[in-house]
Amino acid sequence: KAILPRANLWKDSLQIFRDFPIFGSGLGTYQFIFPKYKSIIKDGRFYMHAHNDYIEYLSDIGIVGSFLFFGMIIFFLIKCLKLWQKRRYPYVIGLGLGISAGVISILLHSIVDFNLHVPANALLFFMILALLNNILYLRYIQGKEICLIPDQTFNVSLKWSIFGTLLIGVFILLTFSLVPRQYMAKRYFEKIKINSLSTPANLILLKKAIRLDSSNSQYHYYLGKAYEGLALEQTSWQERVKFLRRAMLEYQEAIDLEPTSAWYHLNLGWVYATLGLNQASYREMHLARILDPKNPHIAKYLANWDI
Repeated sequence: KAILPRANLWKDSLQIFRDFPIFGSGLGTYQFIFPKYKSIIKDGRFYMHAHNDYIEYLSDIGIVGSFLFFGMIIFFLIKCLKLWQKRRYPYVIGLGLGISAGVISILLHSIVDFNLHVPANALLFFMILALLNNILYLRYIQGKEICLIPDQTFNVSLKWSIFGTLLIGVFILLTFSLVPRQYMAKRYFEKIKINSLSTPANLILLKKAIRLDSSNSQYHYYLGKAYEGLALEQTSWQERVKFLRRAMLEYQEAIDLEPTSAWYHLNLGWVYATLGLNQASYREMHLARILDPKNPHIAKYLANWDI
């Protein structure tokens, strides 16, 4: 029961790889592009991962990226295995074998899950690899265990040292300036009541979230939904058009940030249709069908529009 849905998922995910075999569709794009390839009928679920690290990396970064990523891991493991075979210290042999088993377990489990796409798991995996390397250099000298890793020195000029320091400084500065803003934006968004988006309180929260993180397409989409709700509440056609145009701008911004979302195109198509822009409406709704052809909710909605 657990494998069969995954098998369908893997088969569909490999279609992405067939379309983008060399460099993939782009790291982290799986969740956005997969709906177009999904073959499971009557399944409105949203898949963020392929539940197979190897297939997902092939679809994301293609043959080139996957070869470099997994090739590096395999090369490192072979190097450690050769070093382990030369050791005679029982403690190192046993510990090295145990850590190697842990590494191999993660790699095997990645066939049916997405361990290496979870930051905490991926970080732990590479920490275990580093620990394996260090353990294999342990020596028992004069009653003490000492790690004798060969020294490697690099001569770097003063100019490159300054450049590297500045680069690291800029990276740290950007990280500490962007992460808190994104966190606060998410906190504002989580306070929103989806069932009553058009209330003044929700509008304020959405605008605050966008002010802090304008690159999040979801915030623009829901602000568009809020304006759409306000438009439907108006009795005057002129006022209704005003809010519909605001919704249109937010949906367009959401699409600019995430062009593969069928829902964004569908909602923009509805706004265009309400404003009488029939050709533009047909284009957006047709795109929604192309981008998520097996989504039962979208298919049912579009059936009413003869699309």
